[in-house]
Amino acid sequence: MLLLLSISLQSSLNAEEGMGVASLSVIYASIIISSMFLPPIMIKNLGCKWTIVVSMACYVSYSFGNLYPGWYTLIPTSFILGLGGSPLWSAKCTYLTISGNLQAAKEGKKGSDVINLYFGIFFFIFQSSAVWGNLMSSLIFGQDSNIGTKKVEIVLQAISMFLFLFRDPF
Repeated sequence: MLLLLSISLQSSLNAEEGMGVASLSVIYASIIISSMFLPPIMIKNLGCKWTIVVSMACYVSYSFGNLYPGWYTLIPTSFILGLGGSPLWSAKCTYLTISGNLQAAKEGKKGSDVINLYFGIFFFIFQSSAVWGNLMSSLIFGQDSNIGTKKVEIVLQAISMFLFLFRDPF
């Protein structure tokens, strides 16, 4: 959820000279390119857990680029984020599937039922991030514009990535 906050308002926050729109365009173009070859290579060599961590680091780099937004920071970090996007989604699906099958075997349940439950929980959290992100944006934009929200955002992302490292369901 925290990883997506820096992306959601790009076209509004960095509207100068179309920098936000260009940043989003680079993100989606590099996601398209990376989806053709990167996920199976990363998952095979790093495993699901470390692919997720490396991909999350790509998202965090984009947040760092937003600390001092400019063409020289946003475009390269947009490309890096896009490279991490496809492996993140692929590894997440694989991770949830493996975890669901292992949990189903432990509990004597049907694998597809547990996998569907895990995906349902994931997408509940993922889709609710739009609500929380918009709520945070509303609260932030209603306050003084000098609040260091980007720094708080980076700290929260780093904490979530760190906590993920210590979770090992299999």
